[in-house]
Amino acid sequence: MKSNTSKLSQIKNTQKPAQDDPDSEYITPELFELQKLFWQGTAAAYTHINEVWPGVYIGD
Repeated sequence: MKSNTSKLSQIKNTQKPAQDDPDSEYITPELFELQKLFWQGTAAAYTHINEVWPGVYIGD
């Protein structure tokens, strides 16, 4: 019986690593800003979009 470790060791990454562009103007948002965006407007409006089953809504 063969182990799966031999198969995993044969898998090779064919993708090149992404290069960091020092001239890029993108700035990663801080955690507080991401949390603020995530929680902004979280009042659930019960519509057909968040109704996952008749009478059952996301968040129930």
